[in-house]
Amino acid sequence: MIWTLTVMLIYADVDKPIFSEYLLNTFNSKYECWDFLAENKIILVDGIYKEFRFGSKDKLKNFEFFCEGKVLKEV
Repeated sequence: MIWTLTVMLIYADVDKPIFSEYLLNTFNSKYECWDFLAENKIILVDGIYKEFRFGSKDKLKNFEFFCEGKVLKEV
């Protein structure tokens, strides 16, 4: 299993949230992911504002980070 940092984006006038993964890093545990978030939150928030503040003409209303575990399929 790997862990990824995901951000849930909520826009005004959009029914469902949009999810985006931070693909520059993957983590071996949720604790590594949480530590990365704690150490880099300001940089990540700045990136969210630059990249996602206005999505499809809708203003970003709220966002939240979370760590998500994924099982990799064997090839």
